[in-house]
Amino acid sequence: MPAFRRRRLYLSQAQALERHGLRRREDFFRSVARRVEATGTAQAGQLLAAARIARDAHGCARAVQLLEAVPEQGRDEATLMLLGHCLAQVGRTAEVRS
Repeated sequence: MPAFRRRRLYLSQAQALERHGLRRREDFFRSVARRVEATGTAQAGQLLAAARIARDAHGCARAVQLLEAVPEQGRDEATLMLLGHCLAQVGRTAEVRS
């Protein structure tokens, strides 16, 4: 699927979820994940919340993707700790910062 079409599809899915209400925790996660996949960005608080949901669901690879999308100035100690934990869980221990 071409990149433009994929981005448009992901954005429309995120908008549909938000329009119908984010009633379940998975809906919020899917909405944020689709926005990140489409645009590469989302609000830092939303990214962190979605990454926590992904980690709790044993989706550390997805959590790493979401946490890496958080801008550098939006990363605090809690975000870096969660990123380090998830990187270790997916076997990318060389990237874990001290």
